[in-house]
Amino acid sequence: MRRWTLELEQWEVWLFELRYYTYLHAYNHTYARIQQDLHQLNDEEWWLLKRLLGNGEDVTVMDKAAARLLRMGVVTERPVETGQYGWKTILAIVSPMMKRVCLDALPTREIHQTVTAEDPVQLLAVALTYVNPNTIAHFFVQNRCSQSEAVFHFELYAVIRDMLRKANQKKIYRKAKITNANTRADILVVNGSRLAYELKVNQLLEQSEINVAASQAYEYKQQFRVQRMLIVNFVPAGHVFDKVYRVEACPGVEIVHVQFRESCDDFTISYLPEENIPQGEQNNYVGKLQSQCLKKIKHIEVSCQNKSLRKHSGMVGSEFGDET
Repeated sequence: MRRWTLELEQWEVWLFELRYYTYLHAYNHTYARIQQDLHQLNDEEWWLLKRLLGNGEDVTVMDKAAARLLRMGVVTERPVETGQYGWKTILAIVSPMMKRVCLDALPTREIHQTVTAEDPVQLLAVALTYVNPNTIAHFFVQNRCSQSEAVFHFELYAVIRDMLRKANQKKIYRKAKITNANTRADILVVNGSRLAYELKVNQLLEQSEINVAASQAYEYKQQFRVQRMLIVNFVPAGHVFDKVYRVEACPGVEIVHVQFRESCDDFTISYLPEENIPQGEQNNYVGKLQSQCLKKIKHIEVSCQNKSLRKHSGMVGSEFGDET
């Protein structure tokens, strides 16, 4: 165990952005050049790339905005089976490293509020005011039967990145999740102490969903010595979810539920502050809360500055407004 810990500590800097940027700019000029070229994409090409970052399996090579991304080597063609005898060719980002390059090249947002990384719930609340609701709403219209953590991931990643730059917090690193790796949080912030977010969508049931997510987050918290580990569970308004904010088997993992309207431009954050738990009554606040404990839950209402352009359900056009 000690040898594993030493090896982890030696390689940990590579898991953060410090060594990533050194590698990108000092050793791999191809990736650095691609990242510069990404900044030259037009709106239509950026929209297509965002769909791919959101794991959009509906993006095909027939999309006219795909030609430039294919030439750049950012995306590749991938055949997928559509039925017993059918096949189609879709687009996919070529590698996890390329996905990281694309995430870092996301257009910057104009941030008007300076927030430090000391309070992860407050950081989340402010970040949600700057997400693009049209991007999120579009993905939910197209993927009603699938989870959409990825679209929340890249929206929040881009916003938090720019918020931290505005605050001149140079020692903060963000970590993009690698597919099928349970020991990577979606967004990791290091600024003296470490906080991390694991993003989930529509986790409603305590035993089969929320507890499983908490177990994964707890593993991450231990391996990477995270002081504040938050599961952020995005739940569509009207869906009923078990009121679980702590899991007994996963101490230190905080569960935050974020309800959102179909327009994706208003959010209600519900969480249980540690200071609201009475001394000596911690056991009463693990698992599904009883009604008498719910009064300790705190709620934050958040409205996006860039309100959705969607006029009504299901009507999403090809123009989604500028990034904020």
